[in-house]
Amino acid sequence: RRARLIREREHVSFFASWPPAIAGVTVVLAIIGSCSRTMQSFHEWWFHAQDCSALQGLELHPDAPRPHAFVTFHGSKNPRTALCHPSSGVSGVHAFSIVDGTYVGPVTDQLAALVKQPRGILASPGGMLLVADASGKFSSIAVFGPRANASTSPDEPAFPFRGRISPPKTVRAAFSHPYGLAWGDGGILVAAQDGQSVLKLDPQTGSVGVLHQVASGRHHDESGSIRGVAADAHGCANVSDKHANAVHMYCGPRLQRRIGRLHIERPIAVVVAGDTLVVGSLGGGDRQPSVLTFALRPEGETRDPAPQLRLRIEHPRL
Repeated sequence: RRARLIREREHVSFFASWPPAIAGVTVVLAIIGSCSRTMQSFHEWWFHAQDCSALQGLELHPDAPRPHAFVTFHGSKNPRTALCHPSSGVSGVHAFSIVDGTYVGPVTDQLAALVKQPRGILASPGGMLLVADASGKFSSIAVFGPRANASTSPDEPAFPFRGRISPPKTVRAAFSHPYGLAWGDGGILVAAQDGQSVLKLDPQTGSVGVLHQVASGRHHDESGSIRGVAADAHGCANVSDKHANAVHMYCGPRLQRRIGRLHIERPIAVVVAGDTLVVGSLGGGDRQPSVLTFALRPEGETRDPAPQLRLRIEHPRL
């Protein structure tokens, strides 16, 4: 009996020591996590020097003739941890003059916005600038607004950071790595690369819903295949699929047809101009990188059209 009591006491003593140990480990992990976040913030601040906010090797021309084209740059070697590094590149939104091609300068403040993987960009009728941020589990849409008073804020970027639109948990997986943005279907269409889907974002309420879950031949070691999206005058969403070598045309809830399967290789960007679909194809194999145009046929047509025009352009993004 004495031996049994001793064993029971040792048993209770052993388990009684676990709660303090668990609490101690939790505190240590919390401290490590806090230090990690602090170090990351310091790392981003350290590499975001004034001489690195603009594109390296280009002279700034803030008074360059309009109109200006806004271009997103995903330039850092590791944009998840470095927004800007002189030897690696610059991530951000930058403007160029369409008239003479001169570099205007950065239009957003990367350090304030922390947009680490800028992808698609979209301008709203109200003068807002929406940028798809594809940084992992923090995938979202960054919102930039025009300066309230340009004359009194000369050092402020043309489009200061205003906030983010983040997807709810119910569609977070489908929203993973937003790539293309376009106006359509009464809202903003979002083509999610790794989510393999097309979503609709209501800019007024911030609500997000899945319109189309695009099937594709994605393998576990590949990134997702969905890239660009563009809506046409018939209300159809045209979605580029890099792995399927085609542009999927969705009219309403159904897939109407696939465009370009015999003519394009690894399509990225898509743009609709009137009744014409413009596709940027990276090329591969026997097909050279090109920009191709296709006629948007009336609804009900299912044949794969031949391209009207093909221009050879290296690594085209539209």
